[in-house]
Amino acid sequence: MKGFKTTPPAIEATAHNISSLTQEREYVVQLLDEHLHELDAAVADFDGHIRDLSSHSEPASRAAPYRNTELPFHTDAADVVGMYVLFAAPDGGEGIFASVAQICDTLASDDPELVEVLMRDDWPFVKPPTGGLYYTRSVVSPSPVLSHIPEAFFSRGFLIDNPESNSRRPTCVPNLTGMQAYALDAFNFAALRHALEIRWQSGDMCFFNNRRIVHGRNAFRNGQSEKQTRHILRLWLGDHQFSGEPPPNLVPRWKKIFEVRTESERGDDLWPLEPAP
Repeated sequence: MKGFKTTPPAIEATAHNISSLTQEREYVVQLLDEHLHELDAAVADFDGHIRDLSSHSEPASRAAPYRNTELPFHTDAADVVGMYVLFAAPDGGEGIFASVAQICDTLASDDPELVEVLMRDDWPFVKPPTGGLYYTRSVVSPSPVLSHIPEAFFSRGFLIDNPESNSRRPTCVPNLTGMQAYALDAFNFAALRHALEIRWQSGDMCFFNNRRIVHGRNAFRNGQSEKQTRHILRLWLGDHQFSGEPPPNLVPRWKKIFEVRTESERGDDLWPLEPAP
């Protein structure tokens, strides 16, 4: 996934609107495909095909987004995420979304210590942006723009082993403490309590604030035809003007994704029309 700095006005305005949404306002926007031509121009440098590729190889060798299994709540590496549904699965595959602020409010009401645990800088994440085996940071942190609003930056796969994957967490990397594992599960259960579920249809377009909204996916089964094969185009948008910088440990990753590249630096790096098998 690589970034860009020249976005069409409609996409840029949408990103700014989504970045500035607060807990009190609607946080998921579904749009008609009237601006599809603009989206296509904006994502031309992106490899953002999300579909089940497990039939091309051993399923466990594929990252979770490229299988048909359930995806737990997580965030991506972006300020705003856009999705365009080319085709929806006939069975399952609904998108699920939940407000980080609502989740933290629920946890604070049930057990305030859980929020404190999530905001501590001692969570052992694998795959550091600057290299190495692991680094530590928080799962939840205050927004740099509106400090009373919490933001989340995490994926469970960077914190715990996935039994369905061939990739294993290095034995030298610390495991989550019992309290961290409990807080992570509590976060997920609170998200389910407040989740908005969207039954995708072909042509749907959705933009959401990736830092204040966690998202996931239900398991699904594809049909027999191409039009019954779940296929979503994913767009990552960087919007530091309205969102502010991400946590310090993630700044290198944001810069790598959204750095300005000249035409000569881009070369032949074009967005493939089909996902690589």
